[in-house]
Amino acid sequence: MRIALLLSTLALAALGSATPSLAFEGPWCAYRQIGGGFIDSNCGMMTYEQCRANIFATGGAWCTQNPRYVPPQAPVRRKAKRPR
Repeated sequence: MRIALLLSTLALAALGSATPSLAFEGPWCAYRQIGGGFIDSNCGMMTYEQCRANIFATGGAWCTQNPRYVPPQAPVRRKAKRPR
């Protein structure tokens, strides 16, 4: 009985400490109507052309810019202090 309690406690601790993986977010999203009022989205497109190629020959599909996309920031370069 104690072993089962110990194992369940360890399993809950492992689940509680798990972090979800971050999906890649590109600057373009491809959307498709999949029926029943549902829309499938794929926001991992790097260019508009890649998005259009992904939805090519698919009725009820479109591309838009991803509102959640944050472009990578250039590293801040600090000026070195000159010795006096």
